[in-house]
Amino acid sequence: MSQYKSHTDKTIQYLEYYLKAFHDHKDVFKEYQKDKSTMRKVREVTIRIQSEKSEVLNQHSLLGATVAKRCRIADEQRRDIDEIVADIYD
Repeated sequence: MSQYKSHTDKTIQYLEYYLKAFHDHKDVFKEYQKDKSTMRKVREVTIRIQSEKSEVLNQHSLLGATVAKRCRIADEQRRDIDEIVADIYD
């Protein structure tokens, strides 16, 4: 058996103090943490929008749109998705 105690009354008091302080102020970290439901919603919305946008690109391709025009459309679609995801996070 070790000659040192693992926790004294003083260390327990320190731990309790710092845990209480953390719990009192942990909300400052909330903006950096995305919860599971938010991440799930982002995933669902992104998949749905990408599917819809893919159909639009396919239609443009079938209608004979140039590669440059399809690239512009795809870039616009990516920016739209990024904005929607940012709105969900907010």
